[in-house]
Amino acid sequence: MSKKPVKKTISDKRKWVKVDKNICQLGECSFLVRMEVSGMKISKVLDTLEEAQTFRDSHNVSKSLDVHEAAIFESRIKKRESKSYTFGDLMAVYKKKVTPTNKGADREISNINLLERLPIASMPLYTIKAEHIKTMFADIKSGQYRKIRENIKDKTIKPATDATVKRYSNTVGAMFTYAVEELNKIDRSPYADLAKKDKPKDGEARKRRLVGDEYERILIYFDDKPEYQVAVVVFVETAMRQGEMLGADWQYLTVFKSKDSDQKNETGEIFLPETKNSSSRTVPLSRNAMVALKKLRGYGNTEGQIFEGITVSSFRHKWEDALEDLNIKNLRKHDLRHEATSRLVENYGLNIAEVVAITGHKRMEMVSEVYYQANVKKLADKISTNVVPEPSESNSYTKIEKLGELLAKGLLTKAEFNREKKKHLSEVK
Repeated sequence: MSKKPVKKTISDKRKWVKVDKNICQLGECSFLVRMEVSGMKISKVLDTLEEAQTFRDSHNVSKSLDVHEAAIFESRIKKRESKSYTFGDLMAVYKKKVTPTNKGADREISNINLLERLPIASMPLYTIKAEHIKTMFADIKSGQYRKIRENIKDKTIKPATDATVKRYSNTVGAMFTYAVEELNKIDRSPYADLAKKDKPKDGEARKRRLVGDEYERILIYFDDKPEYQVAVVVFVETAMRQGEMLGADWQYLTVFKSKDSDQKNETGEIFLPETKNSSSRTVPLSRNAMVALKKLRGYGNTEGQIFEGITVSSFRHKWEDALEDLNIKNLRKHDLRHEATSRLVENYGLNIAEVVAITGHKRMEMVSEVYYQANVKKLADKISTNVVPEPSESNSYTKIEKLGELLAKGLLTKAEFNREKKKHLSEVK
């Protein structure tokens, strides 16, 4: 009879290879820890040497009577964990635990997905220095790590703008701060060591507005996608941010009936319970906006998202497809907010304070410097219809100015000047 094969067990010492104190390697991915703690024998098989060393040292901490010796073991554990903990690991934790609680979570997830494709993602966290972050900015700027959809006709790699790199920079800074303050993975953020000149700048404010028949062409393009068509109209009519618009709910819509009972003349308002600035506001809805909203299937509902079929990602893709097919260059969705803000001033005659109440900006300067892009021709036409007459001899300021000149030349005394000035002002009244 043939002998039965001998089953190999941990006790089969012929296969053991000692690789460290209390640790033997059994195979390529099997490391056995055997030790005694408080009179009890402990044995455990782990996948890597680092895991085995950490397991061993954690038990050495518990059995150590000397506080200094315990501190040494704890230091070893922390250092070993840090060596194996990469920037990619940090991004995965941050994306899972922190990003969902942030405003603009969808955009941040998209940003982190790109960061995970960069070379810096595989680096151990504790080895990352300021110069590595500078290289990361250059990688983002190059655009080569951007994921290009298969159905895009123009697959030309386009470099990222300064404003785009700045947004990634803000996310990276927040992740390193999280690693320091919450996870205790590193003692100091390498992002904090960046010189001011090395941090991405905001870039110049965009001044792009709709020109010619671009608006009409875009609306016609979305004829077979009514939800996206309505979204574009509401964008231009309300100046809402994209996230605010896509998160708007039917329950907060109020319709104002027109005096003539004509539904086409109805206006309304939409309440936004939470905005980018962490405050609520109410946005007025023009007749055009109301007419567009009535095209949606959900109109008349008392609950549910108004644009339930649109996500940030799908809107971006549909927008890019439209611009490519229509051959419209350098027009972004956010430019529609600029367009809407400018129209509130030009078409409706609102002042900056009223515009800020609608757009939700914290500072008036943001509207006047960045969002309101004046149409110079319209301003010129407005000035030409309100011509200011040239000063005449009857103008009181001119009379007093002449008296002042006589006083300066010594042709009038101070008392005479005051008497003539008083007399002239009384005549004007």
